[in-house]
Amino acid sequence: KKCGDDFNHPANEGPHTTSSEDEKKNVGDGLAGILSGGGGGIAASQKGTMKDTEIMKDSRDGQTYKTVKIGKQVWMAENLNYETENSYCYDNDLANCQKYGRLYTWEAALNACPEGWRLPTNADFETLFANVRGIETAGKMLKSRTGWEDYEGKSGNGIDKYGFNVLPAGIRNNDGSFNYAGRSANFWSATEYKMYGAAYLLDLSYPYEDAPLLSNFKDRALSVRCLKD
Repeated sequence: KKCGDDFNHPANEGPHTTSSEDEKKNVGDGLAGILSGGGGGIAASQKGTMKDTEIMKDSRDGQTYKTVKIGKQVWMAENLNYETENSYCYDNDLANCQKYGRLYTWEAALNACPEGWRLPTNADFETLFANVRGIETAGKMLKSRTGWEDYEGKSGNGIDKYGFNVLPAGIRNNDGSFNYAGRSANFWSATEYKMYGAAYLLDLSYPYEDAPLLSNFKDRALSVRCLKD
């Protein structure tokens, strides 16, 4: 099965396709599915066979985040929760920021990470795929073990093999509404899409085991995972 076959993820409810002509017709309705071509100090650590985790503190607001080393990359193992302009809590409920982190427009996401960290590019995500046994099973490997809804009797949870712990944070639409908490996690990429005022994102959805790179309009608000420089 090819990843392109899975672009109709129900959690996104938008037509996804690898055809450029179809993208032109569908991008106004939802995501345009595309496969990409191509600071703080350490407070504590916990090392294991498959997981190499530490804690970092964001000096801007004092919040702490678990981090995880996967291959040679060091990622935040939690969604960013730093308040910026054009960032939001799901359903405008502060408790959801504590649970899922904040949702950021693409422009806000570009500058949201603390010093020494950055928004990952498509190439960074592709390196992550290589380190977790490939894009076809990346969703299963990276999703949290709890918190995901079932789909047609099948659990949407992952196995969190590497400590990345993806939670289904949902998204904020450009009309101010919110969707897909419990069913979908979308992380902005710093890589811009070639048209439509869009940018790429990493998509994990409750019925699927893969984690394709799709695209969305920049004024929608998605989750952020920072990567260490």
